[in-house]
Amino acid sequence: MALNWMDGEPEAYYIKGHVIPEHGRKTLLGEGAIDSEEEVLQGKHKYARWSMESTDDGNRHILRVYDFPANGRFKITEYEIKTG
Repeated sequence: MALNWMDGEPEAYYIKGHVIPEHGRKTLLGEGAIDSEEEVLQGKHKYARWSMESTDDGNRHILRVYDFPANGRFKITEYEIKTG
């Protein structure tokens, strides 16, 4: 899923669906999101939904991430980026 970051670098990368962690790393590498598989931490299965957020120059979509399923949420795999 392609996301545009409004401020700076992303804190995590997301793949739609619950995928095997190794497969997800290879996908991120193949898409050019990361330069090596060691840049991201273990993939975590989570859930997300799109919401609208008001800004000074209109509305924008924002991805909200959750630990548990619920109505309107879809499966994602989250890969946090290593810091330090």
